[in-house]
Amino acid sequence: MRCLLSILFLIGPMLNAQPYEEKFLQANQHYEQGLYANALTIYAFLDPKGQVIWYNMGHCFYQLGRYPEAISCWQESLAGLSPEKYNCVQKNIAAAYKKLHKKYMPLWYEFLDGLLRWLFWWMSLRIIQISVIVMWYAAWICFYRKSRRGRHATMGLFFFLCGSLCMTWMVVDYHKYHVARGIIAHDTAPLHVIAHDTSHIICRTDVADIVTILEEKPGWYKIRSDKYAGWMQSHHVIKNGIVPALG
Repeated sequence: MRCLLSILFLIGPMLNAQPYEEKFLQANQHYEQGLYANALTIYAFLDPKGQVIWYNMGHCFYQLGRYPEAISCWQESLAGLSPEKYNCVQKNIAAAYKKLHKKYMPLWYEFLDGLLRWLFWWMSLRIIQISVIVMWYAAWICFYRKSRRGRHATMGLFFFLCGSLCMTWMVVDYHKYHVARGIIAHDTAPLHVIAHDTSHIICRTDVADIVTILEEKPGWYKIRSDKYAGWMQSHHVIKNGIVPALG
């Protein structure tokens, strides 16, 4: 009996993995055949979802004309990509925003984001953290010794700016992938003062606006963007990792 339990314990994960792989291959077949709704139905039930699944789901939603959902899925696939693949997905996101007659990001921000990602992609987070500490410590030493030689102030400023740039990139990257965020799914969705549908409406939001989700209540999200903050009914927001059912 003990031997039988040991065998079941060993082969259990293998048996569970087979249906996952079969479903994944089945969804890919639907995807390649252009049956995007069928592929999405299968992809949605696969857990966990890797970068390939999120990327394919984005293409399915894009082909079905559901551009906010496509943007949400493609953004989920960005974490950990190489600079080349990252830029490819960013172009897809920009194409989806263009379909919605919206601009994704300014050219200067797109260039800076791509440059920093290319510089830091090969470095682990621990190395970047150590680099920030070392550069700020070097800046402090240079400023401390500036009374002896004037060039130390310039060097200190250089080290301080480099350390600040690394820290800014880490904060932005953490916020992008680890803070709950969402995308507005519908145009002119109402933003309320409190989580009640009869409360005062602050404004009407634009479709595909990216927001940060601050708090959750049954059927409601408290959201914030660079333009507004308030409560919105959850069916108007596509939360990261949660794709709404096909309708």
